[in-house]
Amino acid sequence: MSVQYFGTKFQMHQRRCEDMKEQTAKTQRSIKRYIKKVLIYLSFLSAIVSASCLVYIVQWLEALRKGWLV
Repeated sequence: MSVQYFGTKFQMHQRRCEDMKEQTAKTQRSIKRYIKKVLIYLSFLSAIVSASCLVYIVQWLEALRKGWLV
């Protein structure tokens, strides 16, 4: 009887461990998904800032060429 009880306890422990592993895997997937969305958003913002800076520099160089910044 004690062997069966130990086997049952061990099986319950294994199930708990598997459930914890599955929960950890779900959490890691959701964290990775969140990080991916944040990186995409940041790259989009950085592209906008970069394009804006480039336009500003081109306009400044054009004004310098025309002699407006003397």
